[in-house]
Amino acid sequence: MAEEQAKINEALTEWVEKNAVVKGAVAYVVNPPGPMGLAAEERGDIYVLSLRSVGVDLNAFLREFARKYDVSGGGHKNAAGGRVPKSLFENLIDELNWYISRQRQGLVSSQ
Repeated sequence: MAEEQAKINEALTEWVEKNAVVKGAVAYVVNPPGPMGLAAEERGDIYVLSLRSVGVDLNAFLREFARKYDVSGGGHKNAAGGRVPKSLFENLIDELNWYISRQRQGLVSSQ
């Protein structure tokens, strides 16, 4: 599993390096692989997050995460945002991957 994830990470990193565009103060990618995208802006000891998805209920995930860790987060099903301490960022990524996996298995609703 770890080796497979390492290959996925490497492929995605290469994809972003080849496809990311920087125009002035804006960096972007179009049609990234995967069911969702996340951008984080560093502000002191927190990250301000913007998440977009197709088929992943980001509002439900972020509201649950926010309650669990006493942070702010929420929005709409396919577009949400939040603020998390840098110390919780890896937890957020791990729990988001877990949530997406459970949603794909039909264990949590995508509605």
